[in-house]
Amino acid sequence: MSVLLKLQRYLGAFLIVLLALPAYAMTSEQKKEFDRIANLKMSELTEEAIKAFEKKYPNEDWSRYNFPQFVFTNDATETAYKIAVKEPGLLSKITCYCFCDRMGHQSLLYCFVQDGKPGGEFDRHGST
Repeated sequence: MSVLLKLQRYLGAFLIVLLALPAYAMTSEQKKEFDRIANLKMSELTEEAIKAFEKKYPNEDWSRYNFPQFVFTNDATETAYKIAVKEPGLLSKITCYCFCDRMGHQSLLYCFVQDGKPGGEFDRHGST
């Protein structure tokens, strides 16, 4: 699975949860929004995720997280790592579909932080 496809799924999942659209109990209007988000282009999805995240965490001092350089590969990757530090509980509930379970990953959080431990060392896997 390509990095862009993985990031699109990560950002899409974040937007859906952030907008309170649990896929298992949606109204028809929520279903419409779910489908709209699922069909966004990567650039559009990234832009919406950035806006939603900045709204939820205004004035956040991102420098305090000491992100390694690989986090800044592109806007989508940077946003995904920001989600990992601010919403680890969300990522811990999402199964990763890139076969990294073979590496011992138990959830999407493991792709971004080593051993899936919030506050731990960042894992390069989420940027590849």
